[in-house]
Amino acid sequence: MLSVFSQVPATLVRPTGTIVAGRWVPDVVAPVAITVITPQRASGTDLQMLPDGDRQYVHLKTWSTTELHADDLLTVGGVEHRVVLVEDWEYDGNFHKALIRKVQS
Repeated sequence: MLSVFSQVPATLVRPTGTIVAGRWVPDVVAPVAITVITPQRASGTDLQMLPDGDRQYVHLKTWSTTELHADDLLTVGGVEHRVVLVEDWEYDGNFHKALIRKVQS
């Protein structure tokens, strides 16, 4: 089903790590190349799924056949985004809808 929509290349990084002596130490994780539907501005209905404090930020939505998780880092068009919410639509074509927000530097 997703093949009828405009798709773009992206890279996915799933941050992992361990706690060492009480401090979080991130693992070195290689980015994985994936394909996503061109991100679009999230609608008001999409934003209602977010906690109140998160609704003030600009969110985009995208879809992928690659499983996505909250806090994944998704780079699309050279811009890094954090996945903030994921909806699995496995029952309807095995794809995943995600709300993403630009990572602030």
